[in-house]
Amino acid sequence: MSNKKQYDILIVDDCREDYELYQRLISTFSNKKNSRIIMANSGAQGLEYCKQKKPKCILLDYQLPDMNGLEFLDELREIEKKHKFAIVMLTGQGDESIAVESMKKGVSDYLIKSRLDSELLRSSIDNAIKQRNSLIDLEKTRCLERALAYHDVLTGLPNRQLFLDRLTHALNQAKRYNRKLALLNLDLNGFKLINDNYGHDMGDLLLQAVAKRLTDCIRDCDTVARLGGDEYTIILENIVQIKDVAKVAKSILKSISNPFVLLEKTVDLSISVGISLFPNDGLDGKTLAKRADVAMYRAKNGTSNRYIFYSTNIHDSAPYELQMEEHLKNAIENNELLLHFQPQIDVKRGKIIGAEALVRWNHPERGLLPPADFISLAEETGLIVPLGQWVLRAACGQMQSWQQAGFTDIRLSVNLSPRQFRVLHIKESIVSLLQEFNLDPNDLTLEITETCAMQNVDYTLETLNSLKNIGVRLAIDDFGTGYASLSYLKRFPIDLIKIDRTFVKGIHEDRDDWAIVSTIISLAQKMYIKVLAEGVENKNQLLYMQSLSCDEIQGFYYSKPLPGNEFTSFMANWDKRLQQNGSTDGVIPISYLKSSN
Repeated sequence: MSNKKQYDILIVDDCREDYELYQRLISTFSNKKNSRIIMANSGAQGLEYCKQKKPKCILLDYQLPDMNGLEFLDELREIEKKHKFAIVMLTGQGDESIAVESMKKGVSDYLIKSRLDSELLRSSIDNAIKQRNSLIDLEKTRCLERALAYHDVLTGLPNRQLFLDRLTHALNQAKRYNRKLALLNLDLNGFKLINDNYGHDMGDLLLQAVAKRLTDCIRDCDTVARLGGDEYTIILENIVQIKDVAKVAKSILKSISNPFVLLEKTVDLSISVGISLFPNDGLDGKTLAKRADVAMYRAKNGTSNRYIFYSTNIHDSAPYELQMEEHLKNAIENNELLLHFQPQIDVKRGKIIGAEALVRWNHPERGLLPPADFISLAEETGLIVPLGQWVLRAACGQMQSWQQAGFTDIRLSVNLSPRQFRVLHIKESIVSLLQEFNLDPNDLTLEITETCAMQNVDYTLETLNSLKNIGVRLAIDDFGTGYASLSYLKRFPIDLIKIDRTFVKGIHEDRDDWAIVSTIISLAQKMYIKVLAEGVENKNQLLYMQSLSCDEIQGFYYSKPLPGNEFTSFMANWDKRLQQNGSTDGVIPISYLKSSN
């Protein structure tokens, strides 16, 4: 046992012989200085002890004289609201259904008495205590959950939801007291190139540094928010003169134009700012945001690092966003959309076992655009439904081509947008595509975000069950960023959890991130749900994920998303290198690690 401080191990079992067996086994790896063994011969007695003394670990017999183990766990829940217990269930004979139900109710391990030995019991108690400690750490983060729901995880700035709340409040105040208000929409110029050239670690640091500089440019009564990607917005309240807004805008341009020094590299950046005013340019938040966007895109299309106030002249000269909407409508028909694919790796074997399909838009004027530049527009206008259908069809076509080329051991993951997920006949659409391209349903993984899953739990459950009945695999994307908890997963027929990259990013530096990731992996796997870590970008993150027994990984450390033909070559070369070297660039199979140590 690793802990030096003495703690109690409570044995809840009415059989004296079993109690003596556990005591004898525990004595082989512990002593009275670091653990004390307590016996309760009934469920009621065990519960009463838990209320009074709070043992760190409970060895729980399933068959008790006054209740069974599952009933004991239900009673324990009320006590666990204030205290977490490490629990190991013990039974005379194995029952898989009881084992699964026990895990769902918080049991760390399920042991059969006849197979018990000191090493197995020691390992189970140690793992239960470690899991309990991780849960305690995770519980501490739950108190931040509400704050995180309204703040951007990366920068700590208000997110879109909190921004909209504050804008509504600011407009109400401005109307009541006859004040002016300014809305500034900001977009970083060339941010995509920085991400592509230096990776997401550098991109994230830059976004954080920009957030700090923007905050330094405004008053305490103003709001700066990050809406996503490299898009920021600022609310300036209590405006007296228009020149005061211009002064803030100039301060922002000057601040951002100063070089950023990140990871011993100097990064130059510029910003485009569009400004709308209340009441001049609109009386509601939606109108002001649209018109600030129109001005921002006009600024972006001109000289870099400038600001523009909205005017009717800009609006009359075909607003950029309206042009984008029209272009996006034509993009599907004009064959301007294409897919890139990012590999998903089996951690234990170091093998490519899947690919995530990611849409790109080959814009006739702006070149290759990532999803962040047009998906939100597609969602707002409803174009996400035909766009999503195009992605599904193109992905299934590519999967068929790979299978015909002999790549039959990979699965394809496709994201369903919230609106697409809620469209009627999504099941029929999937069935039709699988039949058209002669694909096994198990070859396809459909991903929805955690936030999407939690918007309407009953609808989500019904839809997921209908899709599961087809035979496709189902995944929850961006897990850890929304409102869901692992308790919901026992209701959803989920095959895979994808841990959001924000938690993976700091896993080797941040204890809270480690606690969250390790707990998700441990509990999900006990529920027979596989776990994939997104955004693995360096070797430390890879090794930590391997040490936590994460099932699958994807990220820039292996490969950026690739066009279909390049991904085909990537797969072929990967297998060849794996056979020759026992490892592949960017991936270290566990078996290879062990042989190298």
